[in-house]
Order: sequence, then structure tokens, then C-alpha cells
Amino acid sequence: MLFILGGDFNDQQNDAEIHAIHPNVAVYSSDMCGTDPVLKRIAVHLDAVQNTNVSHVTLYVSDKHVRITNDNGLDETLCHKCLFALNNQADAGGSNQDIYLALNRVIQTSQRRGAGVCSARLSWMCPW
Repeated sequence: MLFILGGDFNDQQNDAEIHAIHPNVAVYSSDMCGTDPVLKRIAVHLDAVQNTNVSHVTLYVSDKHVRITNDNGLDETLCHKCLFALNNQADAGGSNQDIYLALNRVIQTSQRRGAGVCSARLSWMCPW
């Protein structure tokens, strides 16, 4: 299972990302907190997408906030000034209001492997 939110190939500064690469989920800060790849990783949730124990993963994304849950008891919330900027903040490409979501199988290379997503459901929820 692989899903990524954000990422813009250096077009904007508010480009936080979430990577689910079996069996973990990693959260990366935007360029607002620097561009060092090691320092950009602000959280790792171990076994969040473990195939044998997890069949559903839910992401809640809002301005400077991410919550990750799964059907194996994970329920982690992260609030950080360099997470997603979704409150019309100014940026190089205009104001921030968008989330980009990729759900696919990654072509296997020596550095990235993906197993794909069986299904996905998107919905809007009130954050409070």
C-alpha cells in the first residue's frame, strides 16, 4: 500500500507529504522547515500499514494537522507548523487550498517498492 499527499517537485514551499511504504507511514514537513530530507521526516508510525494485521487506514488532513488511524488500534495525531497549509496561505504557485492524493502501485526500484491499494473512499468531514 502506498499513498502520498503533497509533493510538488520544488514548485511551492507548503508541500508536506505522507508516505505509506509497507509496513510504516512517514510524515514529512514542508519546505517551510528546511529541505534536508533527513530533518523533513517529523514522524514515523510503525506497522501502520502492516498487511497481515491492517486492512483499513484512515487519514484526516487539515491545516497544519494530520491524524492517522487503522483497524489495528493506531490513532496518532500530529499538529505541526510545517504540515499542510490549507488555509489560503500565500505560496509561489498561489494560495494553498489543494490536497493531491496518489493511490497507486509504485514501479519497483532499488529504493521504492509498492504493493498498491485495493480500494479507496474519499469523504469530507468537519474537523471538530
